[in-house]
Amino acid sequence: MDASTISSSSPSSFLVSSTASSASSTSSPSSSSPLELSLEFPTLLDNMDVMFQRAHDGAKTCKAFSTFLQQSAVLEEGYGSSIVKVGEAFAGIQESNAPSVVAATAGASASIQALGRQHVGLANTLSQDVCKSLGAYVDQQSAMLRGMIQEVHALVEDLEKEKAAHKKIRDKHKKACKEAEGVLKKGGALSLPPVPPPLSQLPDAIDVAVAAPPSLPSSLPPSLPPSTAADPISGPDHSDATSSPIPPSAPPSVPAVSSSILRLQDRAQEALFDLRAMEKEYQTSKNRMEGKEEAFRRALREHLGRFQVQEEARALFVKQQLQRPP
Repeated sequence: MDASTISSSSPSSFLVSSTASSASSTSSPSSSSPLELSLEFPTLLDNMDVMFQRAHDGAKTCKAFSTFLQQSAVLEEGYGSSIVKVGEAFAGIQESNAPSVVAATAGASASIQALGRQHVGLANTLSQDVCKSLGAYVDQQSAMLRGMIQEVHALVEDLEKEKAAHKKIRDKHKKACKEAEGVLKKGGALSLPPVPPPLSQLPDAIDVAVAAPPSLPSSLPPSLPPSTAADPISGPDHSDATSSPIPPSAPPSVPAVSSSILRLQDRAQEALFDLRAMEKEYQTSKNRMEGKEEAFRRALREHLGRFQVQEEARALFVKQQLQRPP
């Protein structure tokens, strides 16, 4: 396991932006602290920092352990070979007049050579068995960790895309609310609250209540004298000198007022229907976003659990190798 490779894959490069503030406010754990993983969000992302830091420390430990074993194997092999040579040289001592001494010398030489061969055997065990087993184990753990890193990268990327899409829909929803509110306030007949109501509170059919257009009077007011009801062509009758003339006034433009109100009514209906459609799209996006976040939490919990099991197995493996009898 390459420590530099794991260190370059720090989770700080792909943490979700919504939790960056909480991740930066917490102090990074030391390498000597115990592995304590909380499975509650948002501390899950903080635990990813713990996970990668522990993996970085574990890679350095395994590398140092492998170097120690290789150096020990070299020393053991040299020491054992030297002892074997000493035993062989000691076996060459002969005393013709003391057969008992010769027998003792031969026994001591055999014991010395056996001790040297034990050291040589230990060197072979360290270099051929332990170091290879450790290397294979480290490669396996490194592959598992790289797989988890890639999976977390994919999860974060997918969540970021969903967040960006949801932000666009949220902005469109806010714009639709403002447009509908502006149209209704301008009409003076309807109004919207600052926050649009949910779909369950919106009416199925939207009827815009507007004031009835003004109409021409069907009869003259009773306050006017009958003499004012003159023929529209010949004009008012001024035969009665005592009656005061009525100043002429232009009749109201009924078609213009009706057209303006109808246009306002159409705009209000269109704005409300657009808002209702946007509300559905917004709720759908919100539900999808919540589902993505929950899936992200579950995946992080799973990865953290797997990594905790992996770290316990690594610590046990290193301990067993260190306590292995020669």
